[in-house]
Amino acid sequence: NDILTLVAGGSKTVKFVDRTFNANAQRANEILLDQGLITEEEAAKLQKLFHLYNVQYINDIILSVLELIYNVLKIIAMFKGDSSKD
Repeated sequence: NDILTLVAGGSKTVKFVDRTFNANAQRANEILLDQGLITEEEAAKLQKLFHLYNVQYINDIILSVLELIYNVLKIIAMFKGDSSKD
């Protein structure tokens, strides 16, 4: 029904996004293996890459949170410094 609405509205291209590869590396590997697109060795390498990707993603989140905390503390220190002058 949604696709028909898009077509009726004049859409010439409809892209389907499969988030399997982002959400579940194991399932993504199964799909690629079942379709004969990768070998067992390549699947093992992809699994390692996905693990490294997740580690990097978590590191980026931690760094962003720490940077946010640092900036909040700077703002608090700035206000405390201003209030002590009064």
